[in-house]
Amino acid sequence: MKNYILPFRDLVVSPGLTVPVLVDNHMSVNCIKTAADAGHQQLILVPQHSWAYPSSVDDIYTIGTIGDVVQVLSMPDGAIHLLVRTTDAVAIKDIEINDGVFTGVAEPIKIADDMDADQTLLLRDLLADNMQTLAMSTRKFKMEKLRNVIEHYPLPAFVDAVIQTADVDTDTAVKILAAGSWTEKLTILLEGVKLMLETIKIEESINKRIHQQMENGRRDAILQEKMRALRDGDADAAVAGHAGVALSVAEGMAAARDRRGGAEHVVAVVGAGHVAGMQRYFDTEIDTAELDQLPKPSIFWKVAKWIIPAILVGGIAYGVSHKGFDSLYDLLVAWILPNSVFCFIAAIAALAHPITILCAIIVSPITSTTPVIGAGIVLGLLEAWLRKPTVADCEDIQNIHTLKGFYKNAFTHILVVCLLTTIGSALGAYVGIGWLVSIIGFD
Repeated sequence: MKNYILPFRDLVVSPGLTVPVLVDNHMSVNCIKTAADAGHQQLILVPQHSWAYPSSVDDIYTIGTIGDVVQVLSMPDGAIHLLVRTTDAVAIKDIEINDGVFTGVAEPIKIADDMDADQTLLLRDLLADNMQTLAMSTRKFKMEKLRNVIEHYPLPAFVDAVIQTADVDTDTAVKILAAGSWTEKLTILLEGVKLMLETIKIEESINKRIHQQMENGRRDAILQEKMRALRDGDADAAVAGHAGVALSVAEGMAAARDRRGGAEHVVAVVGAGHVAGMQRYFDTEIDTAELDQLPKPSIFWKVAKWIIPAILVGGIAYGVSHKGFDSLYDLLVAWILPNSVFCFIAAIAALAHPITILCAIIVSPITSTTPVIGAGIVLGLLEAWLRKPTVADCEDIQNIHTLKGFYKNAFTHILVVCLLTTIGSALGAYVGIGWLVSIIGFD
Protein backbone atom coordinates (compact mmCIF):
# COMPACT_ATOMS: atom_id res chain seq x y z
CA MET A 1 0.00 0.00 0.00
CA LYS A 2 1.22 3.42 -0.91
CA ASN A 3 1.43 6.24 1.60
CA TYR A 4 1.01 9.93 0.99
CA ILE A 5 4.22 11.97 1.03
CA LEU A 6 4.43 15.43 2.61
CA PRO A 7 7.53 17.29 1.33
CA PHE A 8 9.39 19.73 3.59
CA ARG A 9 12.01 22.34 2.82
CA ASP A 10 15.23 21.98 4.90
CA LEU A 11 13.58 19.75 7.51
CA VAL A 12 14.58 16.21 8.46
CA VAL A 13 12.68 14.66 11.35
CA SER A 14 14.06 11.77 13.40
CA PRO A 15 11.82 8.79 14.27
CA GLY A 16 10.47 8.35 17.79
CA LEU A 17 9.35 11.97 18.22
CA THR A 18 6.05 13.83 18.33
CA VAL A 19 6.48 16.95 16.22
CA PRO A 20 4.17 19.89 15.48
CA VAL A 21 3.97 20.84 11.80
CA LEU A 22 2.57 24.02 10.25
CA VAL A 23 1.49 23.57 6.65
CA ASP A 24 0.56 26.76 4.75
CA ASN A 25 1.43 25.79 1.15
CA HIS A 26 -1.77 25.05 -0.76
CA MET A 27 -0.22 22.00 -2.45
CA SER A 28 0.80 20.53 0.92
CA VAL A 29 -2.64 21.35 2.34
CA ASN A 30 -4.17 19.51 -0.61
CA CYS A 31 -1.94 16.48 0.14
CA ILE A 32 -3.17 16.34 3.74
CA LYS A 33 -6.81 16.67 2.73
CA THR A 34 -6.43 14.00 0.02
CA ALA A 35 -4.87 11.60 2.56
CA ALA A 36 -7.66 12.29 5.06
CA ASP A 37 -10.33 11.71 2.42
CA ALA A 38 -8.68 8.39 1.54
CA GLY A 39 -8.71 7.32 5.20
CA HIS A 40 -4.91 7.37 5.59
CA GLN A 41 -3.72 8.13 9.12
CA GLN A 42 -0.04 7.97 8.20
CA LEU A 43 2.16 10.43 6.30
CA ILE A 44 5.74 10.24 5.10
CA LEU A 45 7.66 13.40 5.98
CA VAL A 46 10.31 13.88 3.30
CA PRO A 47 12.87 16.68 2.75
CA GLN A 48 12.94 18.24 -0.70
CA HIS A 49 15.80 19.39 -2.92
CA SER A 50 14.06 22.41 -4.40
CA TRP A 51 13.23 25.68 -2.68
CA ALA A 52 9.69 25.84 -4.12
CA TYR A 53 7.17 23.02 -3.80
CA PRO A 54 8.56 20.03 -5.75
CA SER A 55 7.12 19.49 -9.21
CA SER A 56 8.77 16.14 -10.03
CA VAL A 57 9.89 12.93 -8.34
CA ASP A 58 13.54 14.02 -8.59
CA ASP A 59 12.81 17.06 -6.42
CA ILE A 60 12.42 15.02 -3.21
CA TYR A 61 14.70 12.65 -1.30
CA THR A 62 14.03 8.92 -1.24
CA ILE A 63 14.64 8.76 2.53
CA GLY A 64 12.08 10.09 4.99
CA THR A 65 10.22 9.49 8.23
CA ILE A 66 6.80 7.88 8.49
CA GLY A 67 4.46 8.86 11.28
CA ASP A 68 0.90 8.76 12.56
CA VAL A 69 -1.20 11.90 12.34
CA VAL A 70 -2.62 12.35 15.85
CA GLN A 71 -4.15 15.80 15.45
CA VAL A 72 -5.28 18.04 12.57
CA LEU A 73 -6.31 21.65 13.16
CA SER A 74 -7.53 23.79 10.25
CA MET A 75 -6.88 27.53 10.57
CA PRO A 76 -9.13 30.35 9.24
CA ASP A 77 -6.45 31.38 6.73
CA GLY A 78 -6.45 27.89 5.17
CA ALA A 79 -3.26 26.68 6.89
CA ILE A 80 -3.22 23.40 8.80
CA HIS A 81 -1.55 22.56 12.11
CA LEU A 82 -0.52 18.90 12.35
CA LEU A 83 0.74 16.84 15.25
CA VAL A 84 2.66 13.83 13.92
CA ARG A 85 4.10 10.99 15.99
CA THR A 86 7.00 9.66 13.91
CA THR A 87 7.68 5.92 14.10
CA ASP A 88 10.33 4.81 11.59
CA ALA A 89 12.90 6.04 9.12
CA VAL A 90 11.90 4.69 5.72
CA ALA A 91 13.28 4.25 2.23
CA ILE A 92 10.68 5.30 -0.34
CA LYS A 93 10.17 3.43 -3.58
CA ASP A 94 7.75 3.62 -6.53
CA ILE A 95 7.22 7.34 -6.02
CA GLU A 96 4.41 8.86 -8.09
CA ILE A 97 2.94 12.34 -8.44
CA ASN A 98 -0.66 13.03 -9.35
CA ASP A 99 -1.98 16.61 -9.39
CA GLY A 100 0.94 17.67 -7.23
CA VAL A 101 0.31 14.96 -4.60
CA PHE A 102 3.17 12.52 -3.99
CA THR A 103 2.70 8.89 -3.02
CA GLY A 104 5.16 6.04 -2.51
CA VAL A 105 5.85 2.70 -0.88
CA ALA A 106 7.59 3.01 2.49
CA GLU A 107 10.10 0.35 3.52
CA PRO A 108 11.25 0.76 7.16
CA ILE A 109 15.01 1.07 7.69
CA LYS A 110 16.17 -1.32 10.38
CA ILE A 111 18.11 0.40 13.14
CA ALA A 112 20.23 -1.56 15.60
CA ASP A 113 19.11 -1.44 19.22
CA ASP A 114 22.28 0.21 20.55
CA MET A 115 20.92 3.32 22.27
CA ASP A 116 22.28 2.23 25.65
CA ALA A 117 25.57 0.79 24.37
CA ASP A 118 28.74 2.18 25.96
CA GLN A 119 30.11 3.35 22.60
CA THR A 120 26.85 5.17 21.82
CA LEU A 121 26.83 6.96 25.17
CA LEU A 122 30.51 7.87 24.75
CA LEU A 123 29.83 9.34 21.31
CA ARG A 124 26.84 11.26 22.71
CA ASP A 125 28.98 12.83 25.45
CA LEU A 126 31.76 13.63 22.95
CA LEU A 127 29.22 15.24 20.64
CA ALA A 128 27.87 17.29 23.57
CA ASP A 129 31.41 18.52 24.36
CA ASN A 130 31.93 19.58 20.74
CA MET A 131 28.57 21.35 20.74
CA GLN A 132 29.70 23.20 23.87
CA THR A 133 32.78 24.40 21.98
CA LEU A 134 30.61 25.35 19.00
CA ALA A 135 28.28 27.33 21.27
CA MET A 136 31.23 29.27 22.70
CA SER A 137 32.65 29.93 19.24
CA THR A 138 29.48 31.06 17.49
CA ARG A 139 27.40 32.34 20.45
CA LYS A 140 24.30 31.58 18.35
CA PHE A 141 22.72 29.18 20.83
CA LYS A 142 22.89 28.25 24.50
CA MET A 143 24.10 24.85 25.61
CA GLU A 144 21.58 24.66 28.47
CA LYS A 145 18.81 23.58 26.10
CA LEU A 146 20.84 20.65 24.75
CA ARG A 147 21.81 19.60 28.28
CA ASN A 148 18.14 19.60 29.21
CA VAL A 149 17.40 17.36 26.19
CA ILE A 150 20.17 14.93 27.24
CA GLU A 151 18.84 14.70 30.79
CA HIS A 152 15.08 14.46 30.14
CA TYR A 153 14.56 13.13 26.61
CA PRO A 154 15.56 10.01 24.64
CA LEU A 155 18.51 9.85 22.25
CA PRO A 156 16.44 10.55 19.07
CA ALA A 157 15.41 13.90 20.57
CA PHE A 158 19.07 14.76 21.25
CA VAL A 159 20.11 13.87 17.69
CA ASP A 160 17.23 15.90 16.26
CA ALA A 161 18.08 18.85 18.55
CA VAL A 162 21.74 18.84 17.47
CA ILE A 163 20.75 18.72 13.79
CA GLN A 164 18.41 21.69 14.20
CA THR A 165 20.70 23.68 16.55
CA ALA A 166 23.88 23.24 14.52
CA ASP A 167 21.95 23.83 11.28
CA VAL A 168 23.29 20.64 9.71
CA ASP A 169 22.84 20.60 5.93
CA THR A 170 20.01 18.49 4.52
CA ASP A 171 22.26 15.96 2.75
CA THR A 172 24.08 15.15 5.99
CA ALA A 173 20.81 15.03 7.94
CA VAL A 174 19.34 12.53 5.44
CA LYS A 175 22.54 10.46 5.67
CA ILE A 176 22.11 10.36 9.46
CA LEU A 177 18.46 9.37 9.08
CA ALA A 178 19.40 6.47 6.77
CA ALA A 179 22.17 5.12 9.08
CA GLY A 180 21.58 1.62 10.41
CA SER A 181 22.64 2.21 14.04
CA TRP A 182 22.75 5.02 16.58
CA THR A 183 26.50 4.68 16.79
CA GLU A 184 26.75 5.37 13.07
CA LYS A 185 24.29 8.28 13.32
CA LEU A 186 26.28 9.93 16.12
CA THR A 187 29.56 9.35 14.28
CA ILE A 188 28.29 11.12 11.13
CA LEU A 189 26.89 13.96 13.23
CA LEU A 190 30.12 14.30 15.23
CA GLU A 191 32.19 14.52 12.03
CA GLY A 192 29.88 17.27 10.76
CA VAL A 193 30.18 19.31 13.97
CA LYS A 194 33.98 18.91 13.99
CA LEU A 195 34.09 20.14 10.40
CA MET A 196 32.09 23.22 11.47
CA LEU A 197 34.59 23.91 14.27
CA GLU A 198 37.56 23.60 11.91
CA THR A 199 35.84 25.91 9.41
CA ILE A 200 35.24 28.49 12.15
CA LYS A 201 38.92 28.36 13.19
CA ILE A 202 40.05 28.86 9.60
CA GLU A 203 37.63 31.77 9.13
CA GLU A 204 38.82 33.41 12.36
CA SER A 205 42.45 33.03 11.29
CA ILE A 206 41.72 34.52 7.85
CA ASN A 207 39.74 37.43 9.36
CA LYS A 208 42.53 38.13 11.85
CA ARG A 209 45.12 38.24 9.07
CA ILE A 210 42.94 40.47 6.91
CA HIS A 211 42.38 42.83 9.85
CA GLN A 212 46.10 42.95 10.58
CA GLN A 213 46.94 43.62 6.94
CA MET A 214 44.33 46.39 6.82
CA GLU A 215 45.76 47.97 9.97
CA ASN A 216 49.29 47.78 8.58
CA GLY A 217 48.13 49.24 5.29
CA ARG A 218 46.31 52.06 7.08
CA ARG A 219 49.40 52.94 9.15
CA ASP A 220 51.61 52.83 6.06
CA ALA A 221 49.20 55.08 4.18
CA ILE A 222 49.14 57.64 7.02
CA LEU A 223 52.92 57.58 7.32
CA GLN A 224 53.40 58.05 3.57
CA GLU A 225 50.89 60.89 3.52
CA LYS A 226 52.63 62.75 6.34
CA MET A 227 56.05 62.18 4.84
CA ARG A 228 54.71 63.55 1.56
CA ALA A 229 53.42 66.62 3.42
CA LEU A 230 56.86 67.14 4.99
CA ARG A 231 58.57 66.70 1.63
CA ASP A 232 56.25 69.24 0.01
CA GLY A 233 56.91 71.81 2.75
CA ASP A 234 53.61 71.33 4.55
CA ALA A 235 55.12 70.39 7.92
CA ASP A 236 52.66 72.55 9.85
CA ALA A 237 49.75 70.60 8.41
CA ALA A 238 51.39 67.33 9.44
CA VAL A 239 51.77 68.48 13.06
CA ALA A 240 48.24 69.90 13.13
CA GLY A 241 46.96 66.49 12.08
CA HIS A 242 48.39 64.91 15.27
CA ALA A 243 50.47 62.52 13.17
CA GLY A 244 53.97 63.95 13.52
CA VAL A 245 56.72 61.54 12.59
CA ALA A 246 59.22 60.99 15.42
CA LEU A 247 62.78 59.86 14.75
CA SER A 248 63.97 57.01 16.92
CA VAL A 249 66.92 57.42 19.27
CA ALA A 250 69.13 55.57 16.79
CA GLU A 251 68.05 57.90 13.97
CA GLY A 252 68.65 60.97 16.13
CA MET A 253 72.16 59.77 16.96
CA ALA A 254 72.81 59.13 13.27
CA ALA A 255 71.70 62.68 12.45
CA ALA A 256 74.08 64.06 15.08
CA ARG A 257 76.94 62.03 13.61
CA ASP A 258 76.04 63.38 10.15
CA ARG A 259 76.42 66.91 11.50
CA ARG A 260 79.80 66.04 12.94
CA GLY A 261 80.71 64.62 9.57
CA GLY A 262 80.34 68.03 7.91
CA ALA A 263 76.72 68.20 6.79
CA GLU A 264 75.55 71.81 6.37
CA HIS A 265 71.95 71.19 7.37
CA VAL A 266 70.34 68.46 9.47
CA VAL A 267 66.56 68.11 9.62
CA ALA A 268 65.07 66.19 12.55
CA VAL A 269 61.33 65.70 12.84
CA VAL A 270 60.30 65.41 16.51
CA GLY A 271 57.18 65.42 18.59
CA ALA A 272 55.74 68.84 19.39
CA GLY A 273 56.19 68.20 23.12
CA HIS A 274 60.01 68.10 22.71
CA VAL A 275 60.36 71.39 20.82
CA ALA A 276 60.54 73.72 23.85
CA GLY A 277 63.21 71.62 25.56
CA MET A 278 65.30 71.39 22.40
CA GLN A 279 65.21 75.16 21.84
CA ARG A 280 66.96 75.70 25.15
CA TYR A 281 69.99 73.78 23.87
CA PHE A 282 70.21 75.13 20.29
CA ASP A 283 73.33 77.20 21.10
CA THR A 284 74.89 74.59 23.41
CA GLU A 285 77.42 72.03 22.24
CA ILE A 286 76.20 68.55 23.10
CA ASP A 287 78.70 65.78 23.79
CA THR A 288 77.02 62.79 22.09
CA ALA A 289 79.81 60.43 23.19
CA GLU A 290 78.28 60.46 26.65
CA LEU A 291 74.98 59.22 25.20
CA ASP A 292 76.78 56.26 23.62
CA GLN A 293 77.71 54.84 27.03
CA LEU A 294 75.43 52.78 29.24
CA PRO A 295 75.15 54.06 32.83
CA LYS A 296 77.12 52.04 35.36
CA PRO A 297 75.02 50.06 37.82
CA SER A 298 74.83 51.41 41.36
CA ILE A 299 77.26 49.85 43.85
CA PHE A 300 74.42 49.80 46.39
CA TRP A 301 72.40 47.21 44.48
CA LYS A 302 75.48 45.09 43.89
CA VAL A 303 75.97 44.88 47.65
CA ALA A 304 72.29 44.79 48.66
CA LYS A 305 71.50 41.56 46.81
CA TRP A 306 74.04 39.68 48.94
CA ILE A 307 72.63 40.89 52.27
CA ILE A 308 70.31 37.92 52.88
CA PRO A 309 72.93 35.27 52.01
CA ALA A 310 75.45 37.12 54.22
CA ILE A 311 73.00 37.26 57.13
CA LEU A 312 72.21 33.55 56.70
CA VAL A 313 75.79 32.35 56.54
CA GLY A 314 76.99 34.77 59.21
CA GLY A 315 74.08 33.94 61.51
CA ILE A 316 74.64 30.20 61.26
CA ALA A 317 78.39 30.65 61.82
CA TYR A 318 77.76 32.91 64.80
CA GLY A 319 75.17 30.55 66.27
CA VAL A 320 77.40 27.49 65.96
CA SER A 321 80.39 29.32 67.46
CA HIS A 322 78.41 30.66 70.44
CA LYS A 323 75.71 28.02 70.95
CA GLY A 324 77.69 24.98 70.00
CA PHE A 325 77.46 22.59 67.06
CA ASP A 326 74.26 21.12 68.47
CA SER A 327 72.43 24.33 67.52
CA LEU A 328 73.12 23.73 63.81
CA TYR A 329 70.04 21.51 63.47
CA ASP A 330 67.77 24.18 64.98
CA LEU A 331 69.30 26.86 62.78
CA LEU A 332 68.78 24.82 59.61
CA VAL A 333 65.19 24.04 60.56
CA ALA A 334 64.59 27.75 61.25
CA TRP A 335 65.70 28.54 57.69
CA ILE A 336 64.36 25.59 55.71
CA LEU A 337 60.92 25.18 57.30
CA PRO A 338 59.44 28.68 56.68
CA ASN A 339 60.97 28.85 53.20
CA SER A 340 59.47 25.48 52.25
CA VAL A 341 56.07 26.07 53.87
CA PHE A 342 55.47 29.55 52.45
CA CYS A 343 56.57 28.57 48.94
CA PHE A 344 54.53 25.34 49.17
CA ILE A 345 51.39 27.32 50.09
CA ALA A 346 52.06 29.84 47.32
CA ALA A 347 52.40 27.04 44.74
CA ILE A 348 49.07 25.58 45.88
CA ALA A 349 47.44 29.03 45.64
CA ALA A 350 48.77 29.28 42.09
CA LEU A 351 47.18 25.88 41.24
CA ALA A 352 50.54 24.66 40.05
CA HIS A 353 51.23 21.13 38.83
CA PRO A 354 51.59 18.62 41.72
CA ILE A 355 55.26 18.07 40.82
CA THR A 356 55.86 21.83 40.89
CA ILE A 357 54.21 22.03 44.32
CA LEU A 358 56.47 19.30 45.71
CA CYS A 359 59.58 20.83 44.15
CA ALA A 360 58.73 24.17 45.80
CA ILE A 361 59.58 22.57 49.16
CA ILE A 362 63.12 21.84 47.96
CA VAL A 363 63.75 24.81 45.67
CA SER A 364 62.84 27.71 47.98
CA PRO A 365 65.37 27.12 50.82
CA ILE A 366 68.15 26.80 48.23
CA THR A 367 67.32 29.72 45.92
CA SER A 368 66.75 32.06 48.88
CA THR A 369 70.45 31.75 49.74
CA THR A 370 71.60 33.19 46.39
CA PRO A 371 70.63 36.31 44.42
CA VAL A 372 71.60 34.64 41.15
CA ILE A 373 68.22 32.92 40.63
CA GLY A 374 64.89 32.97 42.42
CA ALA A 375 62.43 30.25 43.31
CA GLY A 376 59.81 31.73 40.98
CA ILE A 377 62.08 31.42 37.95
CA VAL A 378 62.93 27.78 38.67
CA LEU A 379 59.34 26.77 39.45
CA GLY A 380 57.97 28.79 36.53
CA LEU A 381 60.29 26.99 34.10
CA LEU A 382 59.31 23.66 35.64
CA GLU A 383 55.60 24.50 35.26
CA ALA A 384 56.17 25.48 31.62
CA TRP A 385 57.87 22.15 31.00
CA LEU A 386 55.10 20.17 32.69
CA ARG A 387 52.23 22.13 31.11
CA LYS A 388 53.52 23.40 27.80
CA PRO A 389 51.55 26.41 26.49
CA THR A 390 50.53 26.54 22.84
CA VAL A 391 50.60 29.29 20.26
CA ALA A 392 46.83 29.56 20.67
CA ASP A 393 47.32 30.32 24.38
CA CYS A 394 49.68 33.17 23.50
CA GLU A 395 47.26 34.57 20.91
CA ASP A 396 44.40 34.39 23.42
CA ILE A 397 46.14 36.68 25.96
CA GLN A 398 44.34 39.73 24.56
CA ASN A 399 41.00 38.13 25.55
CA ILE A 400 41.93 37.73 29.24
CA HIS A 401 40.04 40.23 31.39
CA THR A 402 39.65 38.43 34.75
CA LEU A 403 41.83 36.74 37.34
CA LYS A 404 40.17 33.44 36.43
CA GLY A 405 41.30 33.98 32.86
CA PHE A 406 44.94 34.22 34.01
CA TYR A 407 44.57 30.84 35.68
CA LYS A 408 42.80 29.16 32.74
CA ASN A 409 45.25 30.32 30.06
CA ALA A 410 48.29 28.02 30.07
CA PHE A 411 50.71 30.83 29.19
CA THR A 412 49.61 33.37 31.82
CA HIS A 413 49.20 30.56 34.37
CA ILE A 414 52.99 30.11 34.25
CA LEU A 415 53.38 33.78 35.14
CA VAL A 416 50.96 33.32 38.06
CA VAL A 417 53.03 30.39 39.34
CA CYS A 418 56.24 32.39 38.95
CA LEU A 419 54.86 35.47 40.74
CA LEU A 420 53.18 33.72 43.68
CA THR A 421 56.08 31.36 44.39
CA THR A 422 58.50 34.30 44.28
CA ILE A 423 56.37 36.12 46.87
CA GLY A 424 56.02 32.96 48.97
CA SER A 425 59.76 32.30 48.91
CA ALA A 426 60.52 35.93 49.88
CA LEU A 427 58.10 35.80 52.82
CA GLY A 428 59.64 32.51 53.92
CA ALA A 429 63.13 34.06 53.78
CA TYR A 430 62.08 37.01 55.97
CA VAL A 431 60.40 34.72 58.50
CA GLY A 432 63.43 32.42 58.43
CA ILE A 433 65.82 35.29 59.17
CA GLY A 434 63.64 36.38 62.08
CA TRP A 435 63.62 32.84 63.43
CA LEU A 436 67.40 32.60 63.11
CA VAL A 437 67.86 35.84 65.01
CA SER A 438 65.56 34.64 67.79
CA ILE A 439 67.60 31.41 68.16
CA ILE A 440 70.99 33.12 68.05
CA GLY A 441 69.90 35.81 70.48
CA PHE A 442 73.13 37.83 70.10
CA ASP A 443 73.67 37.74 73.88
